[in-house]
Amino acid sequence: MTDYWDSEEGYISLGSTIGYCTLETALVAGECVAFGTNAANQIVVKKWAAIGDSVGIAKKGGVTGDVIPVIFYGVVKLVSHLTVSQGQAVRNAATAGTTIT
Repeated sequence: MTDYWDSEEGYISLGSTIGYCTLETALVAGECVAFGTNAANQIVVKKWAAIGDSVGIAKKGGVTGDVIPVIFYGVVKLVSHLTVSQGQAVRNAATAGTTIT
């Protein structure tokens, strides 16, 4: 694997929009997240369940009930399962929540 991105700490990089969300399920930093069950006055996210259902990337890990930062828009460094061409759309992969296809 060739890493073409700078070696900076964490997953966040350029022009990202971050929201703070309550976790419905435990997950680790860098995993794709999907919207969870609604809760009063909260945006709830959970670990993705199906290919392509992710809406963001968890910047921090946590357990159920934790409030974590989620990257919804911007440039994010992830691992690819396949070769990705410039300008190609990507989605979460079937094998792990931290990879894209």
